[in-house]
Amino acid sequence: MGLAVVIVTWNSQDDILPCLESLAASTLPPDEVVIVDSRSSDGTVGMVSGWNTTRMDVRLIACDHNVGYARGTNIGVRATLQDTVFLLNPDTVVDTECIGLLADELRAAGNRDVVCGPTLIGADGLVQWACHRDLPRVGQSVLEFYRDGSRYARQGGVEHLPSTSEPECLSGAACVLTRELFYRLGQLDEGAFMYHEDILMCHFLKQLGGRVRHVRDAVVVHKGGASADKVQGKEQLEAHLLEAMYRYFGVVSGRAGAGAYRMLLIPALAARTLLIYVGLALPSSMRPPWASRVVLSRTKGGLLWCLGLHSHTGDLF
Repeated sequence: MGLAVVIVTWNSQDDILPCLESLAASTLPPDEVVIVDSRSSDGTVGMVSGWNTTRMDVRLIACDHNVGYARGTNIGVRATLQDTVFLLNPDTVVDTECIGLLADELRAAGNRDVVCGPTLIGADGLVQWACHRDLPRVGQSVLEFYRDGSRYARQGGVEHLPSTSEPECLSGAACVLTRELFYRLGQLDEGAFMYHEDILMCHFLKQLGGRVRHVRDAVVVHKGGASADKVQGKEQLEAHLLEAMYRYFGVVSGRAGAGAYRMLLIPALAARTLLIYVGLALPSSMRPPWASRVVLSRTKGGLLWCLGLHSHTGDLF
């Protein structure tokens, strides 16, 4: 069972070499690494081109424009003939045993209709909830999405997780599946430029009668938000993120579900905007971490989108 790692990069020069080095140091290194670069303007392409290892083949596909995460992943998967693909973000470091543990779990499941995911650990050492979660529901998403200022909520260490489990959804930052299943799922939805393509994939997997398998001891350290941090237009970024979730609810719940999501967000974002203004008025020593100009800009951008004033998110990059 040959395995290819597919990575989509965009201005990833600070992250891609540690990621590649961790893959090369694996006890079971991949047979191939396909890197699809989305028109980086930093040194990413040069770094990848100049990086050499005898442990795995590394292939670079340089796009002439930013194709987004979903389309870039689809390009990378189409470029490999390996039986199994490991979809991986560039801002990750893979534990030495991770690939072997995920491959073993996939093999034990008979390789069909199963997507396996590792435990994602943030730089703070805590588990990122996105690697082990339920599929979003409208009310839950409105309440939880804005429960704090962090896009990657943490939930303690790995000890609270079972050794293997079957959550409804995992994170697209790191997951393994067969190439054949990837195609049967319709590849990644290219309408989702950089957000929520993973939850759509898990939704379609559930429709097929397939399963998500989370492997606790397969560990990937994930910085998280590396691409979003490089975007200058924070208002537009938040509108793009909410529009991607709106698209998801439109697929799974129709217009009624998507419309309810949008309408319920309005009072939540209005209240959050007001709260941030109150926080910004406090002395800096008393100011909570979510009371910042960046969070305010993103929250206002989301509110404007809900009100129809950001009718199209446009080009972010």
